[in-house]
Parts: sequence; C-alpha cells; structure tokens
Amino acid sequence: MSRRWVIASLVLLLLGATLGTALDGIHTHTGTTAYPHPWWFRSAPWVPPLFAAAALSIGLARPLWERWLGRASALPSLPSTLGATGLFICAYFLSGLLPGGALVRGLVLILIAAAIWWSCDRTRLGVGLALGTAVIGTTVESGLVHAGAFSYLHPDYAGVAGWLPCLYLCAQPAVGAMGKRLVERGAAR
Repeated sequence: MSRRWVIASLVLLLLGATLGTALDGIHTHTGTTAYPHPWWFRSAPWVPPLFAAAALSIGLARPLWERWLGRASALPSLPSTLGATGLFICAYFLSGLLPGGALVRGLVLILIAAAIWWSCDRTRLGVGLALGTAVIGTTVESGLVHAGAFSYLHPDYAGVAGWLPCLYLCAQPAVGAMGKRLVERGAAR
C-alpha cells in the first residue's frame, strides 16, 4: 500500500470518528435516534469506531473501484469537494430537522445527493456506488436497530427512517470525492 493510501485511510478514519460522531449527534439531539445507554454527546462508545469504519469504506470505495474497473475519472477540485462536504453536512442537519416526514425529507435529500454527485462525480460508477452505499448502510443500521444497539424514534420500515437511504446517497459522492482527492492529490502533481 502506498503512502498516499495510508494517509488517506488515516484521515478518513479520523474524520469518521470525529465529524461522523458529531453528525450522529444531530440525530440524537433532534430526537431522531436514541441509544439505550448513552455515553458522551448522547451517543454510545461504539459509535466513533463505527463511523470511522464507515468513512474509510465509503471514502476509499471510489478510488478502489476506479482502479479495479480501469475507469479513472477526473480528480474533483478542492472547492467542489469542500462544497460537497458542506452539502452532506447540511443534509445531515435537514434529515433531523426538516418538517414534513419521511417523504419530504427523502425528496430534499435526493436533490442534495444529485447536487453533490453533479459537483464532484458525474459518473455511472458514482451512481452505482451511491446506490450500493444506500443499501448497505441502511441494512447495517436496520441490523443494529434490531439488535437493540439504538433506535429511530419514528421508524418507517425495518426499524429505520424512510429517508435514511437518501442520506447515504448524499454520503457516497461527498466522502468518495474526499477519498479520491486524498489518494490521488499527490499523484496529480
């Protein structure tokens, strides 16, 4: 593994453990989710490692799949990557605060996901990765809910909120752009 991949992995792990946990706090503080035995920031001790692993897998998925398929795409610019990250954070806030229920939240999140994808991806691979991330992420959360690890206070299906897959659609192009920049920024010079 090259030095760029190691650094990218460490940065993604750190961002997932810190920023990801803070974003999860939006949901606990807005009454969207709850943990049976809250710890710090109304969270559970296993949340930072889980979000670290999620950021790593979501962030490295794009550069890994591009290599495996032999389909390199353009390196997203720093402004588009930062903008995508900002939109993803906005999507997280809206998923916990937007009135109107799962349908309204889901539609807004899909629009944000499309804007993120348009700003820093624009590939069919990116669409496939976003859809895969939505399925895998929602399945993992449903499993955690059914295991009693946490709960959605207003679930729509399988113990989770109906808009949850749409939030994962926002996550993949934003975190994937970050991962691609971290892996390839040194190679582009």
